[in-house]
Amino acid sequence: MEDARATLESQKEQVNMHVSDLEAKIEKAVEKLKHTRNKLHRQGIQMRLDRLQAKLTYWKGFQDRDDVPPAVFGGRKNLLKLQRGCQQLKM
Repeated sequence: MEDARATLESQKEQVNMHVSDLEAKIEKAVEKLKHTRNKLHRQGIQMRLDRLQAKLTYWKGFQDRDDVPPAVFGGRKNLLKLQRGCQQLKM
């Protein structure tokens, strides 16, 4: 029981860490976009901004719901089994 509580707390901290890191990256990319004049370079920075915004939306969703992302224990094999099981259920 205590291990589960510690895992949840750790994941909540991780969600907060992801949100703060992404906000800092977005801020830095916006500054870079302001100072860049090259059209191709600006497009690349804008694509990065879009990607970062999507990730931020994903992580903020967990933060707003006071939830944590799903965790799979046991490694890659268990993750793949879980994904296959979910795909079979959707059919």
